[in-house]
Formats: sequence, C-alpha cells, structure tokens
Amino acid sequence: TMPAGAKTGKAVVKDALNRVVLEREVVLNPARRVQNFAFPEITAKGVLSLTLTIPGLGKDGAAFEDFCTFGRIPRFERVPGKATPFGVTNVSDLDLSGLAYDLGFSLCRHFTAWKGIEPMRGKPALAGLDRAVENNHKAGLKPWIQLYGPPAWTLPPEMGRTGEFEPAPFKLEDWANIIDTLAKRYQGKLYGFEFLNEIVPGKACKDPVKEYVDICRVGYETVKKNDPNLVCQLAGGLWPHSYRVDLLNAGVAKYVDVLPVHYSNYEGVKEAERDLAIRGIRNVKVADNETAKGYSIWNYPPDMAFDKSLVQCHHVMTRWPDELCAGAAFITYFGGNADACGNWSFMLDFCSPRPVAATLAVVQGKLGYAKPVGKFFLGETVCHLFERDGKAILFLTTPGKEGVAVRLPAKGAVTVT
Repeated sequence: TMPAGAKTGKAVVKDALNRVVLEREVVLNPARRVQNFAFPEITAKGVLSLTLTIPGLGKDGAAFEDFCTFGRIPRFERVPGKATPFGVTNVSDLDLSGLAYDLGFSLCRHFTAWKGIEPMRGKPALAGLDRAVENNHKAGLKPWIQLYGPPAWTLPPEMGRTGEFEPAPFKLEDWANIIDTLAKRYQGKLYGFEFLNEIVPGKACKDPVKEYVDICRVGYETVKKNDPNLVCQLAGGLWPHSYRVDLLNAGVAKYVDVLPVHYSNYEGVKEAERDLAIRGIRNVKVADNETAKGYSIWNYPPDMAFDKSLVQCHHVMTRWPDELCAGAAFITYFGGNADACGNWSFMLDFCSPRPVAATLAVVQGKLGYAKPVGKFFLGETVCHLFERDGKAILFLTTPGKEGVAVRLPAKGAVTVT
C-alpha cells in the first residue's frame, strides 16, 4: 500500500559510459527528506549514477529531478603486514581513511602549514592534525607530514612572510623544534616528513641551494634522532631541473630518503633515477608523491559529469603502470578527500564516488603486490608487464585509439580484466 501523499517516479541507473543499466518505476514519500531504494537486480560493476524523475514536484508543477552516484567496487585484498606503493592526499576523516585503505592505499600525505600549526612560537595548535593522524592510524594508513609555510615570527623582521613555493631564511632551530614536537607527538604512527613542496629557487634566499640543503639537513637529523625508520622526502616536484641538479651536487641526498617527482611518467622517473645514479647516490629512491587529473564537475548533470570524469580513469590506467615500470617506489594520488566540485578527488562527498574510484580499486588490486618487469611496444600499443605469484599482468594502451586488436606473444591462456 502506498503511504498517503506518496508519488511515483522513474529511476534510471547508468554506468560510467552512460549506458542504461536499470530503468523502473519507484515509490517516493515526499514527507521524507531521505529516500531509500534497493536494486538487488543490478549486477554491473563500477561507479554508477542514479537519476530520479518525479512528475509534478518541480517548480511550477514541472518534473523534479535529482541524482546521486554509488559504486560496486572490489575491496582490496591485503597481504597481512605488507604495505602497497600507493598513497592519498589530505584524507583526515575516519570513514574516508577506511575507504582509502579498502581501495588499496597505504600512505597519506598531509599538507601542513607550519604557520597554521604553530601561529605563536612554542604554542602549537595541533587539534586538527591530531584527528587526521589518529584517524589514518585507526584505518591502517601511514600518514606523512608535508611541512611548508613558515610563520612570520621565524623569518627575518624585514621579510614578514615568504612565498610558499620557495626556501626561506627561517631560523633553523625553530624548524628543528616543530619537527621534533611532531615526531615525538605522533611516535609510531607516521611514515615520515617532507621538507616543503614544489619549491623553486625563488627570491627569499641569497643562496637558495645552501639554504635548502641546511633545511633538509636539520630536518633529517631531527627526524632520525627520534626514529631512524621515519622516511624523509625532498620537496615534492622541486623544479626546475637545474635546481635539483645543483642541490644534488651540493650534497642534499645525504639528508633525504626519497626524491619525489610530480605528475610524472616513465621518462620523468628515469630522469630522476639518472640524476642520482651518475652521482653514485644509492640511498635515495624516486617516487611520484603528487599525481592525478583534475576536472571540476560542479553543477554538471550526471551524464556529462561521468563523461568528463573519464580523463581521471585514463590517467590512473596509464600513469600507474608507466611509473611503476620505471622504478617509482610509490605513487600518491592527489585527492581522496570529499570535494563537491570533484576537481582531483575521487569522492564528491562522503558517499558519492567518481568513476576513477573504481579504476583505482582495479588497478591497485592488480599492481599492489606485483613486480614490474618492463615496458615495451607492440606496434602502436604501449605494454607494461608485471608479475605476481608466477602470473603475468599486462596493461595495454594504444594512445588516441579505441578498439585496437593486439596480437599478444603469449604461450598460454590469457585472462582479460
């Protein structure tokens, strides 16, 4: 029996390629703000959109329409005690931390403005960071603190402030103190620290090479004094290339464990590895600690939102295998928090995934514990080969083309996902 005042409407479910998966009539109760529906007949996998159209409930008697997204996404199968080479960014909520863990992520990068967590010398304000670190820890993620943005009180009086993307002549004892505070406060819960982000030589320092080497030296010594297992990273995406070369020549590699590139590919990772190798540097790994494809879908209808968001899926499908085959130690997705505009993230809110969430689950499920074998070409098709448990995993892409037939030189049966 329909409740009093109930309305009937049409429900349409589509997949990420905007193909209709289900279409049927549903009953809605206008007295309830939240409507619950079950569609047990859906077998399609991935991220799906649900659009409801209700006659007569819109403005001036027009039809009312609303939509949401949901997913049927595989949960990552963990090997106990073994981390994956994947991270997310700025995920501080417990539920979203748990979702990231279930998608195969193991790390979380936190942009942490020094001036925000220590607005006055010696009086840290860490309630927000406390929650983020604790929630990551509970969910099984290892967070690291990307520390940037020095407060005015540690800069020369005539400076007052500095750009966030350049080294600055702040007092190194203050830098040591805040890192020491954080390392002690979150003992046993951190992956490590990253010393600034995407810096250029800038104009704040007379000698940006020496200043930044000193920043890394003091940070590294303070971190390792607290826990030698904590990982120290050079500023992610540091550029231009000549600045990186000058820093390596000045000995910065003695004070970092990871050299991170940003939004990179096979060639970018290999270039960083060569920069290390020709200088005989063997203690530093290369990683991409910031990459994704950003696309705002604010106020887009569901069909358009899905169509435009597929560029994110392509980015993960091509860059993850490419960089891992080049030797990247890990890859960090630039997103994971809820973002109503979409932008880089894979979640619009706490319950609404974008298509790339399914892509991440599948790709990371295949590659999380796989060993990269190499990259090669079959005609125009780019091939990335991995091995896990004696079985081959092959990623294929033909740039700019769809529906391409590829003849594989395989000796046995091939399973296609």
